[in-house]
Amino acid sequence: MSKREKIIVGLMCITIVMYGFYLLNQSRGAPPAAPETGVSTADLQKFIADVAQKLKQEEPSPADHHLISAAGSPWTKDPFLMSTQALTAEPDRSPPEPEPIVSEVEQRHVYSGYLELADKRLAIIDGLEYEEGETLGLAGDYIIKIYPNRVILGKLDQGATQVLPLDENVTDEQ
Repeated sequence: MSKREKIIVGLMCITIVMYGFYLLNQSRGAPPAAPETGVSTADLQKFIADVAQKLKQEEPSPADHHLISAAGSPWTKDPFLMSTQALTAEPDRSPPEPEPIVSEVEQRHVYSGYLELADKRLAIIDGLEYEEGETLGLAGDYIIKIYPNRVILGKLDQGATQVLPLDENVTDEQ
């Protein structure tokens, strides 16, 4: 280390020590006094009692009673599952697609949600998001078409298809 560097490091150490002493002496002083608001404790207690009395006297309106009673009841239909086509001003004028032939296949998957973002449709099946054409796990099922109320699945090694209806009653515990 050169002489110049030693002087700089020494000055830094002295500065740090002096600042430490300043902070120690600053904190030993008397705690700051509470600001004077001009309101006594008795006045504050009287104000609180008056407000509590007024709240007890007011009766909620019938609309408030209805909102309070309806807040705990379960939803009959989830309002967030409405498709974006219902929100657009222009109805979908494309011809309906023909229903594929459905075989009597045991339903192994659960279709629990539908998302439409711009031109992309996503189906939530067994808790995972899938697009059209993706395969579902190792079973060999793949998604042919996604609709808001159902998903059409196909089998990779067969021509059979399966329709999965939307199940809104699925919870995370299942």
